[in-house]
Amino acid sequence: MQVSPPDNYGFCSFGIEVGLTKTPAESAKVIIAEVNQQMPRTLGDSFIHVSHLDHIIPVNYPLPEVVMGGEDGSEITQKIAEYIAELIPDGATMQMGIGAVPDAV
Repeated sequence: MQVSPPDNYGFCSFGIEVGLTKTPAESAKVIIAEVNQQMPRTLGDSFIHVSHLDHIIPVNYPLPEVVMGGEDGSEITQKIAEYIAELIPDGATMQMGIGAVPDAV
């Protein structure tokens, strides 16, 4: 897993991955953690103490990002999004789902 650097009390934050790593970390027999300088600290129930980390690998690289906004390179996706966008009034709130077309819209 990947965590933020520890604070003055030795607590690392699960950062952006708390939903995917906290529960497995609580039941794991061995915990291997990358301590990434670029992982943000998040508040709430999102911390683990360094004493629970069996192996620590210090790293410093950007967090992976998913490209959003229909930037899948498809002209068809972009054209569909343009047709849909013309039908949406300014200031409207939409819930369209997940995928390239909703992102492009």
